[in-house]
Amino acid sequence: MDLGLRRVVFVTRDGTVGRGQVFLLYLLRWLRLQTDVDAEVLSWHDGPLLDQYGELAPVQVLAELDAWRPARVAEVLGLQRVTSALKSARLRWWVLQRRRTDLLYLNGLEAARLLAFAVGPVPHAVVHVVAELDGDRLSAADRAVIAARAAVFVAASDEIVDALSSELGVPRDRIVRHDYVIAAGGESPLVSLRPPTRAELGVDDDAFVVGAFGPPDWWAEPEQFVLFAWALRRRLPTRPIRFLWVAEDDDERALWPLRHDLRNAGLDDVTLVVHGDRPFDYLQAMDVLVCSTRREPAELLVFEAVGLGTAVVRTDNILRDSPAGRVAPAVPYLDVDALVETVA
Repeated sequence: MDLGLRRVVFVTRDGTVGRGQVFLLYLLRWLRLQTDVDAEVLSWHDGPLLDQYGELAPVQVLAELDAWRPARVAEVLGLQRVTSALKSARLRWWVLQRRRTDLLYLNGLEAARLLAFAVGPVPHAVVHVVAELDGDRLSAADRAVIAARAAVFVAASDEIVDALSSELGVPRDRIVRHDYVIAAGGESPLVSLRPPTRAELGVDDDAFVVGAFGPPDWWAEPEQFVLFAWALRRRLPTRPIRFLWVAEDDDERALWPLRHDLRNAGLDDVTLVVHGDRPFDYLQAMDVLVCSTRREPAELLVFEAVGLGTAVVRTDNILRDSPAGRVAPAVPYLDVDALVETVA
């Protein structure tokens, strides 16, 4: 497929399993399979998805640019201002070298901070915003530079269009409204060729498996999942049920509060697994995926689950403006009884 593009540079905040980062993985894979576009990726921070990005395009992490020898020498000597100036100069040079690319794709507002290291407006820069603006960590100066220097903004919802216009002052004729769902084809990049079987996860074949994704933090609401699991166990006392919580990492300090709550609730049938860089492997082991969090889950997670035949139930505080919300029945937020009845 000829897109009229020869070279595209992608910049992303990190490689964590989040909405924009997962979408970027799908986009890179689609470009690799369907086009001859030459792509490369710069990530501000590390993350588990970077290895998969690297299978599709060359990847650099900002720390690699910061390791430039003059900057390292200045840092060793304790010359903080000189170190900062040298790191900035190295990044400016990196941006300057890519001034002739056909497209500079900035995956989110935090990734778009790169525009501060460009010289003036960047006519080939596109900022793709898929999450609400109040979650970013940008200063007023950062926002002003991004609004002034990016050529086009792509927004994933009407609310984001309004926020870009009112909060960043971006003219609406520079904002394109577009849902960010890409058909992954027969093989998802987030699912292995041989996902783990139920037996490998210690789950009986006849068990009714209910799962959830997320770090065990305030945003993911693991306590809501504990209450739900306890209530569902009481609702279906004779049915063999297994619960899966798929976490992002194996930090025991973060997992301990969840383990503590599970023990206090008398729930010994919850399996905690760490997904690594293939989070969707565990969807095939689930009968139902529960999305009950304070933050928006990756819409692609929902579509992958439905595509694999896994039912999805969500609370009505999330996915309200997403196409993914139309494929998952919604129950009132924090209504554990309604969540149990829908799953049961």
